[in-house]
Amino acid sequence: MNNLKNQPEKSSLLEAFMNLLFHTTPNKAVLMQISKNGAIKNTTLPSLPHRYALMLFALILVSLGLSLKAQPSMVRLQMSGPNNALDETVLYYQSGATLGFDNEYDAYKLSGPNPHAEIGIYYDATLFQINGIERVNQFVSLPVLAKAPVTGTYTIFASDFQNMPFGTCIKLIDTETGTATDIRSTNYTFTLSNTTNTPRFSLEISFSVLPVITSVTAPICTNTMGICTAEGLGTGPWNYTWKDTSGNVIRTAFEISGPDSLNAVAGAYIVNISSGSGCNYGSSAFTINNPEIVPVAAFTSSDTVFLESGGILNAQNTSLNAASYEWYFSDNGASSTDINSYHEYADEGDFEVSLFAYNLQGCSDTTVKIIHVSKTDPTPASVGLESAVANDIKWCTLGANQYMVANSQKDLIDVSICDLGGKTLLEKQSNEENIHLNLESFQKSLYIVTLKTKRGIKRAQFFVE
Repeated sequence: MNNLKNQPEKSSLLEAFMNLLFHTTPNKAVLMQISKNGAIKNTTLPSLPHRYALMLFALILVSLGLSLKAQPSMVRLQMSGPNNALDETVLYYQSGATLGFDNEYDAYKLSGPNPHAEIGIYYDATLFQINGIERVNQFVSLPVLAKAPVTGTYTIFASDFQNMPFGTCIKLIDTETGTATDIRSTNYTFTLSNTTNTPRFSLEISFSVLPVITSVTAPICTNTMGICTAEGLGTGPWNYTWKDTSGNVIRTAFEISGPDSLNAVAGAYIVNISSGSGCNYGSSAFTINNPEIVPVAAFTSSDTVFLESGGILNAQNTSLNAASYEWYFSDNGASSTDINSYHEYADEGDFEVSLFAYNLQGCSDTTVKIIHVSKTDPTPASVGLESAVANDIKWCTLGANQYMVANSQKDLIDVSICDLGGKTLLEKQSNEENIHLNLESFQKSLYIVTLKTKRGIKRAQFFVE
């Protein structure tokens, strides 16, 4: 392989192999086995002449070059048989390679002096140990030669099958029996004669892109399921794998004769379809969109109503894309189907007003608002002082959110503080001459204090820092 000068294993590899060349004895030789991580292990072998050692060295260099690259698309065929026989040949995809022998990418099958079972790709009168070819986009058939020193039962199997493109089908054809075997998943056992010297098998590689038909039905309503249906064109049956765009599997279905469907919320998805044998493969991306027109519930109203003014809530419906409505007022189960709301409250408190808006397809949206119901309206117009208590009761600001009611006549005073919405936040009754109030817990805002005695009522606005 090229560029071995830049590979870190060079020195240790050459060093070890030079030892093999110059220190081989008539009784033993050393085979270096190089693992995927580059580690070298020495194994004692029967005697090898130096010419075979040189050929072995070339084979190791080719194998090492392959291991240093990113793992290619490949299939490794192995044959086992009597007397622990085991041999292999490798086919891999390499851009720029041909079916014939390429010095840069291929390796010959090396035969030692001792007879042994062997298997190899046989093309143009060349027996390959390693054969790189261009990626198969349609169909390729390569002869495979299997030889044995003794007649017996042998088995061919794929010990390594990796990174082949989806839709690639690999079959081993026994031309003597007409048997076709999917070698990726099934071993092939046969009787091999010791007189066989011509290719009995062929390795057929085909690639087929499966056309996929998809249809998408968007959800009618927001946050409901849309539907995507996919089907492979052909006879099937099909295996379906549905994924999101992050590659997470959402659904699988196997051995389906017809289409398959995915129910999912709006989003992007991918469906992969393959035949049971894996020889046909297709993929399609699709998007489920949100519905274009959905109802939007909305209304406007005051936040507070006052019982002294009739406790009436008037709400103006401002919903969009809706055909019908339901109002719920949360006091004694009151409801309405009018477009706009008119409702009378009888009691003080905080009440939820819910509006449901529906379109003609039955989709709905809802909005909720809290309405505060108060007895009286503490508006600034009510702020004043009756003459009977004008000088006897004073509201004093002490600073740092500390306040005091000056009660010179020591009247029994009902102190009430509410926000501008009329919600009562503090109530206190006292006849002390100085009634102190600590309002540090109040939010920064404007408030109204009401001071009520038997002789009259006084109201004042104040601001809490």
